[in-house]
Amino acid sequence: MTRTVRTSKARRARDGSPRTPAGDTLAVLPIPACHCRLSDGDVLAANAPFAEAFGEERAIGMLLYPPGRPQELVARPPWLGRLGPEPLTLQSVGGALYQAWRTPGSEPVALLIFAPLRTDDPALRKDQERFRAFAQSASDFFWESDAQHRITFMTGTRTDGHPLDDVFRRQFVGRTRWEIAGVDPTRDDLWRSHVADLDARRSFRDFRYDYVNHDGIRVYLRISGTPNFSTDGTFLGYRGTVSNETRAVEGDRIRQQLATAFQMAPIGLALYDRDERLVARNNIVEDFGDPTKIKAGMTFEQVMRVVVESGLVPDAVGHEEAYLQERVARFRNWQGPIVQKRRNRWVEINQYKLASGLTLVARLDITRAMEAARAASESERKFRNLIENSVQGVLIHRFGRPLFCNRAFAQMFGFSGPDEVLAMPSIFPLFVLENRDRAMTTHRRRMEGANLPNSYQHAMLRKDGSRFWIEARLSTTDWDGEPAVQATVIDISERRQIERMKDDFISTVSHELRTPLTSISGSLGLIAAGMAGTVAPDAGRLVTIAHRNSERLVRLINDILDLEKIESGNLAIRLEPLGAAGLAQAAIDAMRGYAAEFDSRLVLEVLVGDALVLSSHDQLMQVFSNLLSNAIKFSPRGSVITLAVTRQGRAIRFGVRDRGPGVPPEVRQRIFERFVQADVGQESHRAGTGLGLSICRALIDRLGGTIDFTSSAQGSEFFFLLPEHEPLDRTRPLVLVCEDDADTATLITLVLEQAGYDTTVVARLGEAREKLAAGSYAAITVDLALPDGSGLVAIRELRAQPGTRNLPVVVISATADLARLDEQNRNLGNIAWVNKPIDRQRLIAVLGELLRAKTCNSFSAMEQS
Repeated sequence: MTRTVRTSKARRARDGSPRTPAGDTLAVLPIPACHCRLSDGDVLAANAPFAEAFGEERAIGMLLYPPGRPQELVARPPWLGRLGPEPLTLQSVGGALYQAWRTPGSEPVALLIFAPLRTDDPALRKDQERFRAFAQSASDFFWESDAQHRITFMTGTRTDGHPLDDVFRRQFVGRTRWEIAGVDPTRDDLWRSHVADLDARRSFRDFRYDYVNHDGIRVYLRISGTPNFSTDGTFLGYRGTVSNETRAVEGDRIRQQLATAFQMAPIGLALYDRDERLVARNNIVEDFGDPTKIKAGMTFEQVMRVVVESGLVPDAVGHEEAYLQERVARFRNWQGPIVQKRRNRWVEINQYKLASGLTLVARLDITRAMEAARAASESERKFRNLIENSVQGVLIHRFGRPLFCNRAFAQMFGFSGPDEVLAMPSIFPLFVLENRDRAMTTHRRRMEGANLPNSYQHAMLRKDGSRFWIEARLSTTDWDGEPAVQATVIDISERRQIERMKDDFISTVSHELRTPLTSISGSLGLIAAGMAGTVAPDAGRLVTIAHRNSERLVRLINDILDLEKIESGNLAIRLEPLGAAGLAQAAIDAMRGYAAEFDSRLVLEVLVGDALVLSSHDQLMQVFSNLLSNAIKFSPRGSVITLAVTRQGRAIRFGVRDRGPGVPPEVRQRIFERFVQADVGQESHRAGTGLGLSICRALIDRLGGTIDFTSSAQGSEFFFLLPEHEPLDRTRPLVLVCEDDADTATLITLVLEQAGYDTTVVARLGEAREKLAAGSYAAITVDLALPDGSGLVAIRELRAQPGTRNLPVVVISATADLARLDEQNRNLGNIAWVNKPIDRQRLIAVLGELLRAKTCNSFSAMEQS
């Protein structure tokens, strides 16, 4: 039962009859609980239960207090700003406890519902659940700050629409808004004015600011607040609401960016509505004729009439109306791009139907593209003519399947023409049987990106089965958007026969000459030493000359035989782990006597500690002997010759530096060829055979290294690199763990260390590169997503480096399976894929398999060497 509430005359005179927004008096609202309607903290009206609980006049004056704070009566209680969908316990003047809510969405007039504090009342619980649901669905949240403007209370929802959580509250509670926004209010006019309003305790509305939340997202807020006072007039702080305007701000920004992009686009753009009327166009108007004649609101037909009448379209001259009608029909029933010439420019016109019903017409200037295409077509025609008429055979194939060949290749292999070659399913049957498997393996590795020699000599088969020799220069190329191999082939059968005859002749002559020359040299040496009695001075000088030249001839024959053995594969090489420092010291000791003859001094610099190389002692001593003797001979007497042993990546570098005049430019390209000697105007170098550097290059190639030199007017350095050797019997292999998540890195470390591995952990690719360059690792684990780059890019870098080409890699990622199935990642070699969360047994198993495979490949390479 409800009854009309009597209000004071003064109250009625000021506010009028208490009514709802719909015009109904509050007395007829069928709400059994106490309720009243507020406006900015003042009670406009109350129902009968409210008046009975608080008294009519006291109800109108809002004589309500929070529990435990019986203070003097004021018109605006301090708890008003905290009212929301969550119940707030209040106390009447008589001491009775009540709970109050404010209904959502009732600003600026608020409806307060008061009910006695009865937790066992089902209706009360239902009301609580209802208003709690209202609060959860509200887009704003409510706040309260203290007298120092620090936030002390929040309720409602987060600025991103989610319920408040502890992390969010910790970001706000106890801090001022300018601290949250990261702003110094003394240096910002907007904030300085706002803080002045706060200090003056003035209400404010719609103050806007932004901040970066704990997820790293910038949030834009609109905040309103009202000062809060105690019953004795003490300023307690502010209460207010906050609205999240991030979507609106971002939307405005995106619209502005789109509008700017529309105007700044390097192509002509025009937008038409559903009625084919021009809505907007950008600033590129040269293809629309006189821009002053193109107006918004014109139909597409009217716009095109201006274009046609301006004479911009040569194809329309003489039949303008027909062209115009065809163009309008094409606009309404679009069938693909239009390419046409407008005066001296080529343009491509495209049309797009937008979801909103608008039509976007885009005009792209393709003059350069047309000219480039024409030039490319002409270049391709000339190139094809050059290839087709070349005397060298040219073949392009992918995994053996021929894609292109010229006439010279077909004729070289005994085919009637290129079509007969292209009809073959594979070109590998053209290789002799003993080389076929190796050719297929080499081709597969080249397609995988392996760094392989580009020049080969092969025995091949013609169509009729006859054998002949070719020299092929290979390179990777692109064919129809996919990688392929291009081979340029010449027939070297005749050259091989001549070289074989020459080699046979040299070998025969060398063997036949060695025995008598040994006897002659030995005899002359004995005579020169006085073993045959005293020799007259003139005769002694002649004997000395003859003995010196006979020794030179013996060295020449020995060098020729050594080179023939190396190149024919008949030189036996025994590989073993050797200390780099010990090798260099032995070389220095062996050459000290020779250096003393030239008053030169040999200096050793070792910067690699106890590093090892897997090599042959005898062959390396021969290389050192040639390089050191050259350095001594080509340096001025009394010079210092330096042998430096350093580390370069994962290789050991041996460098011999001299103080000579340098290698003349005219022989630098041929310095490692047979019988090439640099003429530097010195007599001492003439005792050489011209084969020493050729032998050095052949030996280093057989030992799996590389050799090169640098030269200037101040001297030269000849150096060679050999891979650093790590003993295979290491008890705890070292694994590099590249993982930016600390917990995951700890888990991987524990799993690997329990399995018998040592680990080094890095979080970034840059750190991993530094570790790999400085140390030796048995394997590496890599996450695909790292802070400074992609793990897949790093793996491809590893495969491109000689020192890490075969380093086992375990990819540990949540997307490992997807990456493994990617076509580009199928040929990375010596790699395993493990998904997150990590399966401990699988990680240990795949790592062990990769290390065993690496060991087997190393032994296989040693045996082949």
